[in-house]
Amino acid sequence: MVEKGEEIMGQRRFPTQDELEQKREEMIRAAMQYGFSSVEAVKRSQELDRMLNNKCSRMSDCLSLGRRRFSVQ
Repeated sequence: MVEKGEEIMGQRRFPTQDELEQKREEMIRAAMQYGFSSVEAVKRSQELDRMLNNKCSRMSDCLSLGRRRFSVQ
């Protein structure tokens, strides 16, 4: 099984909005059950951070590409 953010045949896979929401819900459940600074909650928070960073890096790559493509010279 391919993990989120891993490469698939040379192309990086980015998390979907549903995957982000699912991880957020897992983080909230862990925080409510074990406490906000528990190992379980912090682990899920860090996983969500990585997923968001992957998605944001893709978006910024797209934005910078768009700026170069459509900039007036």
